[in-house]
Amino acid sequence: MKERRQSGASEAPYGKMAPQQRPPSRPRRRRERNAGGILAGMFMGLRGAIFCAGFSVLSVSLIVWAFFWPHDAAGKIRAISPLPVPKVLDLAQFQGKHKESLFWGTYRPHLYFGIRSRTPKSLLAGLMWLGVKDGRHVLRHVCEDSDNLSQFGWLRHDGSTYGRQEIVLSTYFLKSWDQESGYGGDWSVRIKVESASKVITESRDASSIFFYVVNEDGGAVNILGKDSLSKGQVPFATGHDVEYGNWELHLKKKTEAQVNFAGIHTSFMHNLTQLVWRKLEIQGRSTGRLQLSDDSQKLANMAIFQVAFV
Repeated sequence: MKERRQSGASEAPYGKMAPQQRPPSRPRRRRERNAGGILAGMFMGLRGAIFCAGFSVLSVSLIVWAFFWPHDAAGKIRAISPLPVPKVLDLAQFQGKHKESLFWGTYRPHLYFGIRSRTPKSLLAGLMWLGVKDGRHVLRHVCEDSDNLSQFGWLRHDGSTYGRQEIVLSTYFLKSWDQESGYGGDWSVRIKVESASKVITESRDASSIFFYVVNEDGGAVNILGKDSLSKGQVPFATGHDVEYGNWELHLKKKTEAQVNFAGIHTSFMHNLTQLVWRKLEIQGRSTGRLQLSDDSQKLANMAIFQVAFV
């Protein structure tokens, strides 16, 4: 017996879905994706346009800045416009006696003790002493952490005329003026050694300190020799400088000590320690002691003396 089909009803063939059961068609999704891509492209294009516009404005700003920024007399861009007022150092209160009082000073901060004037090329003075490091002799001159000193530095200093510091020895700096003083006055240095074992140990040399003057502009330094020690006011060394004229270095000792000296010619100021050490080594090979040779090189612009406490 056959069943009767209802009118208007159709039966889908085997393996096919009825039209009302099919999923939504895909073209709509493609259209949505295409619309999103268009919007993203428009956004990227807008961002690129904004970046290009910003870059153009920045370029124009830099060009305008470079064109209108103040230039110096040579035509170079001046990064900082100076204040149109007198410099502090040119004011009246910083001239005269005040300026002269600062002419000489301990203006060599890289050394344990050093003196110079406030000029581009100066007469330099400094202190060295013989020490021991890792079982070998060394010259203390430039401040180094590897020296492992218990202390160094100024305990008192007024920035102008007086200073006192303690290292393994005591150093004093003092300035004074009298009728015969030149510009900047006279300066004196006192070196006090209380214990030789602090300065140098494990050595038969007991203790040696060195004090030197060197003309930075290469001018000659005349050494009169250690015989000047026994002649009162006779200087140990003399010289001349274009800034402050003739100068004299006097040496006085208050205890019995052996004094040696050397005159050295040098065009460089950065290796003074090595120059002095080389002189000591050469003399040490012939005498067996680290001492200066009591002679002077031709056109010497550095005078150094050694005081050894035996």
